[in-house]
Amino acid sequence: MRALDVASLGLLTVGQLVTMAALLPLVMGRRISPAARRAQRFFLLQAVAWTSLFVASPPRGNSWEAWVLTGTAAVTMLGQWTLGGALALWLGPRPGRQALLLCCLAGPAGFALLRSDALARFVWFSAVQGLGLLILARMCLRPGRESARRWRWVLCGAGGAVVLGLWSRAAWAWLGGVPHSYASQGPVNQAFIILSSLCITAMFASVLGAWRDETSQQLRSLVVTDELTGLLNRRGFEEQAQAMLARAVRQRQPLAALMLDLDHFKRVNDALGHEAGDQALRLFGRLMRDRRRESDLAARLGGEEFCLLLHGDAASARALDGRLRQALRAAAPAELGHALDYSAGLALLQAGSEDLPALLARADAALYAAKAQGRGQLQNAAPATISSIAACA
Repeated sequence: MRALDVASLGLLTVGQLVTMAALLPLVMGRRISPAARRAQRFFLLQAVAWTSLFVASPPRGNSWEAWVLTGTAAVTMLGQWTLGGALALWLGPRPGRQALLLCCLAGPAGFALLRSDALARFVWFSAVQGLGLLILARMCLRPGRESARRWRWVLCGAGGAVVLGLWSRAAWAWLGGVPHSYASQGPVNQAFIILSSLCITAMFASVLGAWRDETSQQLRSLVVTDELTGLLNRRGFEEQAQAMLARAVRQRQPLAALMLDLDHFKRVNDALGHEAGDQALRLFGRLMRDRRRESDLAARLGGEEFCLLLHGDAASARALDGRLRQALRAAAPAELGHALDYSAGLALLQAGSEDLPALLARADAALYAAKAQGRGQLQNAAPATISSIAACA
């Protein structure tokens, strides 16, 4: 049992954290997201905190020890704030960020104010550190964007387990049942360090799971995104549009499709070169993203052909077309050095059994009508008939 004393366990945990902090950059590589970078910093900060904790414990009566422990408290809470930032980037805006910031400030501040009372500072920081971890565990719930469930639950469970350990040890110390030095011998501190080591391993696995999940999402985005404009490509549009149409039918919402085609685009390529054509496509794609609502789908279907799918009636579709057309007429001369316009066809989802191909086919027919009538305008599609719906099915 002597080999499992607190000092030995603590050194093993320090070695574990140092190894994890060194391995993450090697495993993830250099080109990683800001979220993954924050996760790497979390383990580095924890390694620094645990190292300095066991340098200053047990107390030897030196005046600098209290300040080293105060710095350790600050590094520990900075690590929590860093991990909270990673979760916000992985999962979307997280509730509790302000409360976490208060904990990160209050923990070291209280530690410094109570540095002459070892028991009070031990209980205070254990309570605040546990509260910060509890907030982080809650941040793992209800993601604001698509995310795998398993790594979130593992991270949540690991954080919750450490919270129970911190608060139980602090309560026992307050009642006089356990020494309040971080490196004091005894089964309680031994059990806490073992628990911390296991939870650190679980957190490490969770971070790797989150990074893998993020990487998969990035690869998925490359598959369904048009590289030149940043809009959905045809594959991505068809996948998301099918779900959007089904939701509109189920909830009886109006749905409008706008097919757009840049006018005389071949002349731009022939006269100014393909790089100028690419600049025109990028500009149009950017304006489509900026002028649409978040719920609208915008896609480049190929060449100079684009599509917008939106929840709304003819008036809202025409309003979007007007905003986009006005923005293009203002931006093109300034950014491209020449005017640029487009033709558009509008089709509204008809009640009944009309599917996505039928809706887009009517919008495409209206687009060709706009081109035939002089370009640079929006034309409405004719209402669908039962025979036309059946032909497109």
